[in-house]
This record gives sequence, C-alpha cells and structure tokens, in this order.
Amino acid sequence: MSRFLTILFIWSVLLLSTLITGTVAAEEVQPSILVVYSSTQEDPGPNIHRLDMVAGHFTKDVRIVAANDLNESHIKEATHLIYFGEVKLKIPKEVKEYINQFPGKIIAFGHNYEQFRPFHFINHQGTVQVDQYTVTNQDNHTLPLPEKREISDIKNSDATKEWITAGRHYPLLLQKGDYYYYAADELTLDDMIVFGEVLHYILEIDHLKEHPAYFRLEDVHPLLDPKLLKDSAHVLLENDIPFMISVTPVYVNPKTGERYRLSDAPDLLQVLKDLQSQGAAIVLHGYTDQACSLPTGSGFEFIGCEEDSQLPKEVIEERIRKGTEELVLHGLEPVSFESSHYMIPQNGYESVRPFFTLYTGQLQLSDDNWRIMDESPFLTTPSFLKGIALIPETLRYKKHAQSSIEDMERRIHQLSAARDSVMSAFYHPYLGPDGLEEMIATMNDVPTIAWKDISQQAELTWKKKGVVLAEHHEQKPVPEQPKATIFSILASVPWSGLIIGFSSAVMIIVISFIQKSRWRKYDQ
Repeated sequence: MSRFLTILFIWSVLLLSTLITGTVAAEEVQPSILVVYSSTQEDPGPNIHRLDMVAGHFTKDVRIVAANDLNESHIKEATHLIYFGEVKLKIPKEVKEYINQFPGKIIAFGHNYEQFRPFHFINHQGTVQVDQYTVTNQDNHTLPLPEKREISDIKNSDATKEWITAGRHYPLLLQKGDYYYYAADELTLDDMIVFGEVLHYILEIDHLKEHPAYFRLEDVHPLLDPKLLKDSAHVLLENDIPFMISVTPVYVNPKTGERYRLSDAPDLLQVLKDLQSQGAAIVLHGYTDQACSLPTGSGFEFIGCEEDSQLPKEVIEERIRKGTEELVLHGLEPVSFESSHYMIPQNGYESVRPFFTLYTGQLQLSDDNWRIMDESPFLTTPSFLKGIALIPETLRYKKHAQSSIEDMERRIHQLSAARDSVMSAFYHPYLGPDGLEEMIATMNDVPTIAWKDISQQAELTWKKKGVVLAEHHEQKPVPEQPKATIFSILASVPWSGLIIGFSSAVMIIVISFIQKSRWRKYDQ
C-alpha cells in the first residue's frame, strides 16, 4: 500500500510540474525593441514611423527614443536595439557607451554607426546608385526599384554574411556576429519589405509563409446606386471571399447645403444590412468624407480646409462618434475605421482608439505634409497607432485603365519577397462588376494567398463609449446558437485549472495517508 501511495504521489508531482511548465512555455514572449534615432527634428519623422511599422509586425513592445534622451532604463528594458542615423552628427559620449555596452543584437541604419565600437567592421567607401534589391535567403528574390536609390558603398567590409544586396554586387544589409548594418539613411516601401523579411531571422520569429489577403468595396454613401453595390458584392460572395464595405453614412452637397443620410436611401440600407448578415464587415469611412465647401468623397475631413492644417483632437473624436452612431442607429456595426483619403494627424489616431481596435488603409506619417503617407507591407501594431492594429492596403485599386492591373502585378512581385506580406486591395462599385472579377483573379494567382475576415480580429470598443442607443438601435438578429453537445461542453471546460486543482488535492490526500500510516506504525 505504501509503495502504491508513493507512486501516486510522484505521479501527481510530475503532472503538476508539467502543467505549470507547459503553461509558462505557451505564453508568447515578444521581443522588446528599442529604436534610437538621430535627426534634425525633435519628434520621430516618416523614416522612424516606417521602421516602427516593420517592428510592430513582430511585437507590440516597441519604444522610440531620440538619441539625446536615451538613458540606462531604456537599455535595461530592451532585448534588441535599432539605431537610425538620419543625419550626420556627433553622438554624446554617454549615449555611445549605452549602445556600446548593449548586450543584445544591434541593427544600425544610415549615419554615425562608425562612432559605435561594434560597427568598426564596416568599410565605407562613398555612395553608389542602385536600381534593385535582392534578398539572398529568399531564392535571390529581386525587387526592381521604381527609381534609382543612393546607398553607402560598403562592399569591402569585414562581414560574415550579406542578407540583402543592392544593384549587382553592393551589400545593403551586412552582419557580423550580433551586429547588423543597413547601408541607407532613408526607408521606402521596398526597404520595409526586404528588411522585414530578414528581421524574421534576426529576431528568430518564424512566421507562417502565407500572404494574408483582404478586400474592400470602397466609398459607399447614401447616393450610391444600390444595384452597383449588390453586383460587386455578388462577385465576392460567389468566389467565397470575405470582404469589407467602406461606408460614409452622410453625403453632403455643399452647393445646396443638402445632407443625405442612410435613412434617405432605404434600398441601399437594405442591401448593406443583407450583406452584413452574409458576413461583410462594415468599415466607417469618415462621417461625411469632406470638409468646408468640398463635396463628400473629397477627403480632408480630419485635417481641415487649409493646407496641412490640424483639427483639435476633440473635433476628430466627435466626428468619429457621429459617424459610428449614424451607422449603429441604422443597424450597421462597424468593425474598423478608415480615414478620409488616409489623411489624419498623429493625434487623430488617439481619437480613433476609443472606438476601434482596427484601422484600414495607409497611414499619414507627417503632420507637416499630408502627402507623406505609406502602407505597411505587413499586419502590424506600430507604437504611434496607440494600440490600434493596422490592416494595410498594399495593392491599390482598379482604375479605368488596364495598366492598373499591371501595377497590381508589379506590387505583388515586390511584396512576395517577404514571406507574410499582406495582399490587399479595394474596388469602387460604381465601376461595375467586370473589373472586380479581373482583380480577384489576379490576387488568387498568388500561390500562398490566404483570405482573411477582419470581423474575427475586431473588438467593438465603440460599445464601451455608449454609442449603442438601445431605444433607437435596430438590433442585428442574433444567430441561432448550436445545441450543446457533450463535446462542446467538454471543450469549454478549463481543463488545465481542473487538473492542477485535482493534482493538488491528490497530493494533499496522499501526504495525509502517508502521515497517518506512519502514526499507526508508531502506535503499534
């Protein structure tokens, strides 16, 4: 009996330790990336935002710090460090020491790398013009550049590996031990693609080799012919493709002062509701998608009328609230936000966050010039989005000209250099369904494409803001829940907790048994 109890005790201890170890191992440990930059401007600029977008594909723990503000606490909290030298300048001695003594992997971009001891292996020989990039670990996938780029000539450096080459024989990303150097002081979309692919290896994060795909029907407003929307949606449904519908709930005609709401377009509203019930994800595309004397569809809603002006954060938030309420009051539940023409200042992202956890499209990267915007090649949660996840638009849209399909094919080739880049596009229903079929066929030719439904990623945070007004809200029908089975009941049970609790109970009983047995022997 005592032998049996001993075995039972050992089994319980082993089971408990295995469960605890497994639980800890199951928790994903994300890298903590510290980005240090040297620039002529105080706040992070477009290059740093692009770098933030790439880093945000791998972790939500990204911290951006100006070199002059770097301190010991930043270094202690980071697992990886990226230094970006946008301009040539003298690095403070204390900052150099922090970076010299950093114990993890360091990646340096652009200028000033020679002031750090780990990068003395780089041999700079001036600059060169290049017209293509090649990722050496991706079957030498080559990206032709839209225009020639100037990079540093470092081809005689004492490196152990060339990850990316430029032109015919110039290294772009070199490695020696734990130190990497990227020979450019500016990031473009092509740089983001190739650097993002190699970052999988540097961070030792092996993402699935598939291209998430998204599609959006764009610029739906109360004056759109509902048949055009229905016909385009039919193509997507027939091809079993999940899709978004970007809706502007109020159309404004500034010449007449008239405002048209969804309630003024009952046929369109019914089509939207039907498509929503069939799985379409509704995206709020501004409240009126216009500003001042401009008509709906002209954009500028969130930056104001003047060139590169900025609206107060409260005004932006109020317009997002009104747009959300307008949709919800008509039975439509938006799962993501898309700014008008992608234009929104940096503080505008803070206004989006209370309502949405997903943002769709491109991102404005400068408050000084709204034209400076870009997409991420990857799904990402960059730090400047304040916790919002980005569903980027990467393939653009179908225009009247045939060349737009050729442009899409070129973009697909560029993006294919990275294992998990996003393939996403949008289409205007007013063009009719024929062009849409051609777009879908082009995207489906991507070998590892994987269509995604953003509704499964969204959290309806606007409900926490009191947007849902129960007395007016037309509730969506609640889908009938499947009847519970023994399997579904078992699947919902928190087994790890029960097993741990059971094991603990068994251990206590076994110990008590052993102790009582000893007492009986002693009494006898």
